[in-house]
Amino acid sequence: MFSSIRARTITVDTLIGEGSYFEGNIQSEETIKIDGKIHGEIRAGGDIIIGEKAHIQGNIFGTNIIISGKVEGNVEARGQLRLTVSAQLIGDIKINSFIADEGAVFQGNCTMLEVPVSRENLSIEKGIAVD
Repeated sequence: MFSSIRARTITVDTLIGEGSYFEGNIQSEETIKIDGKIHGEIRAGGDIIIGEKAHIQGNIFGTNIIISGKVEGNVEARGQLRLTVSAQLIGDIKINSFIADEGAVFQGNCTMLEVPVSRENLSIEKGIAVD
């Protein structure tokens, strides 16, 4: 019954450590993990992981974004945005999917991004006959 549940392994391409401070924009085609302090915009083609002790002042754009630290800026996730119990997010979000653990703080506006609807999804998920 539980055999189909698998842990997702994330490969981190870029790591900003806990004792690091970076001022400026960061761009990567892969996954970024931040445990330090950033003052600037973060863009990733992959996932973005904001650690518990991280503090970001700037906008964040990525596929799946997990926030455990403090973010002051807008966030856009093409996939899923998850706020863990220790997360503090002050800013607006544009997302496809949103999960906030109990205790997470979010102050801002939320806009759901439009997901393209395929003919196959309509017929399977909604029971709609498609010619």
